[in-house]
Amino acid sequence: MICLQDATANDIKDDRFDVRAFPTIYLHSASGKVIPYEGDLDSTEDLINFIDENKDSLPGKGEIIQEKILEGITGLGKDEL
Repeated sequence: MICLQDATANDIKDDRFDVRAFPTIYLHSASGKVIPYEGDLDSTEDLINFIDENKDSLPGKGEIIQEKILEGITGLGKDEL
């Protein structure tokens, strides 16, 4: 998920986020890790690489999501494919 928060209009009351300049980018992973982005702000490729290198998932969550997507697309359960 990507989220934008206007820190000039909203207080950030979480010590994990240290906003000193704009834009400030953090990755909040599925497991709750908060990692600041310190790469090139003009490079989409650097940002994508940062996300790929630091993302994680909760155990079993990917399979559940994949199954729900398949059910939604096909109307069939996993065993019926």
